[in-house]
Amino acid sequence: MKKIMVFLLCFCMSLFLFVPASAEENTGRYIVKTDTAKPMLLSETEELHYLGNGLYVADSLDAAMSFSDYALYMFPDHEMELFDYPETTSDPSFSNQWYMDMLKTSASRNHGINGEGVTVAVVDSGVDSDHPDLAHVNILPGYNVIDGAADTTDTEDLYGHGTSVTGIIAAGIDNETATCGIADGVSILPIKITNSSGLSYSAFYAGLQKAVESDCDVINMSFGGALSTYAMAEINVVMKQAEEKGMIVVAAVGNSGSTSVLYPAGAETVVGVGALNSDGTLWSKSQRNSSVFVTAPGQNVEVLNKTGGVKIGSGTSYASPMVAAVAALVKQIKPDCTPEEFRSLLQKTAVDAGEEGYDTSYGHGTVNIENIISELEESLPPLVIKQGKLNGAPQIYLHNNTEKTLIGTGYFATYEGTRLSSVLSEPLQAGKGTTTLKPQNADFVLLWDEALRPMTEKITLK
Repeated sequence: MKKIMVFLLCFCMSLFLFVPASAEENTGRYIVKTDTAKPMLLSETEELHYLGNGLYVADSLDAAMSFSDYALYMFPDHEMELFDYPETTSDPSFSNQWYMDMLKTSASRNHGINGEGVTVAVVDSGVDSDHPDLAHVNILPGYNVIDGAADTTDTEDLYGHGTSVTGIIAAGIDNETATCGIADGVSILPIKITNSSGLSYSAFYAGLQKAVESDCDVINMSFGGALSTYAMAEINVVMKQAEEKGMIVVAAVGNSGSTSVLYPAGAETVVGVGALNSDGTLWSKSQRNSSVFVTAPGQNVEVLNKTGGVKIGSGTSYASPMVAAVAALVKQIKPDCTPEEFRSLLQKTAVDAGEEGYDTSYGHGTVNIENIISELEESLPPLVIKQGKLNGAPQIYLHNNTEKTLIGTGYFATYEGTRLSSVLSEPLQAGKGTTTLKPQNADFVLLWDEALRPMTEKITLK
């Protein structure tokens, strides 16, 4: 065997770790870690191969043990199972969410886009922050503007409507709980304007003002009514402010099935959303007028309820947050996307329905996330890392949105308190698309050769 020359200051036995593994888990190879901060000169042999970042692969246990005097630690080169990112999710009610397929939500999931970094203001009846399918959501301190409420941050949902709307936008994906949201990475700003099915114009106006003052990215309003000329004019002033600040405003067009234009959907800069049946036809109670910009599913939709479970509901109330969630996805990909650009994007990518071209029933057509992602493909982040669960076990999804094959190393590290107790490693190659890793119940650390992410990134598995 060739002589191995190593220059190391010292060997700390307390850092040396050896983790035995069964034949089913282990490849038969072992990884030896040296200190990359120290100068060294190593000669490879037939049984010892340099992996990078101070790591050497030994083809056998004997080869690994012969090198142990120069190692910081060693560990088995365990096999890692690779499997496709599921088109569905592990959420038990996902199979009932027929609208996910109509919207083509798998396109955003497969690219790791979930609205992260985007704030959506939900102007509604509040939100049940204790709902288990919203446990992951960053629900910001909101506002209660009902009749000048003394506690302006009390946004508890007593009626349930706001919780249903929020769930459509942000319910957890791959958390094995209830339903599946469209943009589960967003932050939600709840703005409470009612405790029942009715609300006042003053509460609506105050709530809209709070949303605009908050500097959120997207505003959803799943309500409306007929307004006088002056009332409409005042709303239009605030809507113009939202437009100038770059906020995308989405609203439900109404549930009376008439041609009456209701507000706020009737405001010029608002994306008014009509509702569809599961066969793609217009829901009979959806408004038919010039306020309809696009359509989205809205009949027999499974949504969260305020008791912690799910329920079935219908209405343009549920179609609107689907489009608000799409706006959040777009804002994540292109943070500088203006409201006008978003409307143009919807117009360009919507799937035409009803009469050819624009019509007052379907607007510009049905929202299609797959078409939107395709249109914005050049702006997608190169690498996105997400977590999920399958049968109770953690999953890690590496979404490579480039044409390159990304090469790196992943570590799974188990801790006993703050002390490292075991380490597992595997060289990674992630081609375009999604690579799914099945880790141990441990922390996960990525070391990438590509300068697409920080060189070291620690993920605490959930």
